[in-house]
Amino acid sequence: MAKVIGPLHSSEARGRMGGLVFNTFRGMATVKAKHAPAQPRSSLQLRARANATTLSRTWAASAFHAEWNAYAAAHPYLDGMGLTIRATGLNWFIACNSRLIAGGFPQITEPPATAAPGAVTGLALTPGAGEISVAWSDPAAADDRLEFWLDGPRSKGRLTSIARIKREGLHVGNSSPDVLAGLQPGRWTVWARSWSSYTGLVGPWVNATCDVT
Repeated sequence: MAKVIGPLHSSEARGRMGGLVFNTFRGMATVKAKHAPAQPRSSLQLRARANATTLSRTWAASAFHAEWNAYAAAHPYLDGMGLTIRATGLNWFIACNSRLIAGGFPQITEPPATAAPGAVTGLALTPGAGEISVAWSDPAAADDRLEFWLDGPRSKGRLTSIARIKREGLHVGNSSPDVLAGLQPGRWTVWARSWSSYTGLVGPWVNATCDVT
């Protein structure tokens, strides 16, 4: 992005002309090259898109729209920034069933009749050379699963952010501890949450931080 004076022989210009995009940023006239939006095609992203397409078609043929919409209206939730989100019935249907598909569990047609799992408790990290041993107390029930997401490596002065986390994997056995390997040296934060293999509902995030050598 470059600052410009008198863009296109005017006091202000906004919009695209050819391969250039004109705008105003904090009172400054700017111009930058137009780039085509990225279309990530990792195996995980392609699988997620395929699942969303399949579930959207399943939703279209579902007889439980009213039930899912009522569930959505009664269950607003907080996003990573602490803002209240009011999802639609379709959003809830896809979210629950996407997790169940990812875990290899049967899909549900009607909205959950039970509450979401509680928060992971007793989360403790033991760092090593290129790995972290993760221990916890709960969940231990056979129908709950533990999901790990990672933020790192980063410098010690930088705080963790839920906006940067990447999924490490789903812990199926629920036997503590679990070892997350293949990590670069630096500061890592493990974010964890439990979710039900019956409903796909998830519990709140918890996290812990350590330094990998």
